[in-house]
Amino acid sequence: MNSFYELAELREQIIRIKEDEDIPLVVVGNKSDMEDDRAVPRARAFQLAQSWGQKPYFETSARRRTNVDEVFLNLCRQILQKDNARTQLEGRPELIDMIGAGAAIVTDV
Repeated sequence: MNSFYELAELREQIIRIKEDEDIPLVVVGNKSDMEDDRAVPRARAFQLAQSWGQKPYFETSARRRTNVDEVFLNLCRQILQKDNARTQLEGRPELIDMIGAGAAIVTDV
C-alpha cells in the first residue's frame, strides 16, 4: 500500500481539526521523475483532487525541482485568499473562526 490511500484519512483529520470543509489544500504527486515506477495513474490523482472541491493537483520532482515552488506558491495564494476573506469579515467574529490555514497533501506517484 502506498501513501495515496492514506490521503483521504489525512484530509479528514485536517478538516476535523480545522472544523472547516473548505481548507486551502494542494494534492501533490511526488517523484514525478520516476515515471517507470508510477504507482498512481495521473488521472486518478487529479480526479481525487477535483472531488475535494476542485483542489489543484501537481506532480513534483525534488530531484529536478519540478513544480516544487509552484506547489507552495499555490498553497500560499489559497491561504492569502482565505485570509483576505477573514479580513473582510472582521466585524463578524463568528465567521472568522471558520477560516483556517492550509495543507499540502503529498504522495508518491
